[in-house]
Amino acid sequence: MRATGLVGLPWAPGWLDETWRGGAVSRLPPDRAALLLVQAITVLARLHPPAEQIGEARSLVGSSRGELAEHVTGTAHGLDDDTVLARLVLRGLARSRGVEFPRDARARRQLWEAAGVATDQVSSTVLSYGLMPLGDDWPTRLLRERSLEMAETHLTMRDLRRMEWRLASGTQIFVCENPRVVEAVADAGCQRPLVCTSGNPTTTVLALLDALAGAGAHLAYRGDFDWPGVAMANRIIRRYNARPWRMTAADYEEHVRIARGRATPLQPLSGQPTAAEWDPELAPAMQMMGVGIQEESALELLLADLESEGA
Repeated sequence: MRATGLVGLPWAPGWLDETWRGGAVSRLPPDRAALLLVQAITVLARLHPPAEQIGEARSLVGSSRGELAEHVTGTAHGLDDDTVLARLVLRGLARSRGVEFPRDARARRQLWEAAGVATDQVSSTVLSYGLMPLGDDWPTRLLRERSLEMAETHLTMRDLRRMEWRLASGTQIFVCENPRVVEAVADAGCQRPLVCTSGNPTTTVLALLDALAGAGAHLAYRGDFDWPGVAMANRIIRRYNARPWRMTAADYEEHVRIARGRATPLQPLSGQPTAAEWDPELAPAMQMMGVGIQEESALELLLADLESEGA
């Protein structure tokens, strides 16, 4: 069987070979095994669309696992944890991300969410500050009131689905990686809106960013100066055509100088070097200096940007 929906994805042949030879499938009647493989390929193809379908795939973000399962299998329970199909799909998702197959419920949940599939609508949240959507519905009014009071807000997927996202023309929204930045911004009473990914963006984070971008917002992103941080920045900047926010080679060098001036211990870089698509000089600078640095290392620079109406 050829995984035609996964053509061009380097991890797909290994996954298909492992799946076809694995005990869970090989013990099934041939027609049942073939159906499961077709369903698994269909799910994985929806979650790994070719480049020309990325915009269409954004509509999947925020879809629940039950909705995806019903679309592919005809039942909302088709991708429940105890199904062979769910295990096949999770093995594909793990291979596509170069991680171990998840062995517990928390790891499974994280892997589904990393692929853009919500396991439920209320437990995962996105941390925001200063969002001022237009409109008079109660969720929109509540969010604006919290923003006016300089209060951070955790939004669930249900919150996002309740709201009709409309923004003032030219709205710019900053995006950070670490919640500490949001704390500092709220304490300082900064004026600019901010969304925090809290590490790798979950389904809920992506759903909010998609909604904001769809409403015409211009996003500016920054994260940590380490290899996973650069890889994450590549994905977000590419997905939203976002502006890098203090993420150049010069910014990295300045952050390192500030941290060393404070005698802040810095961790050596580890892992595979990753080129920054927005600045070809960043990765060489990081390799030369050899240290990773968190975005909180120069928090005062970020606060200065967020305190200014014209940043």
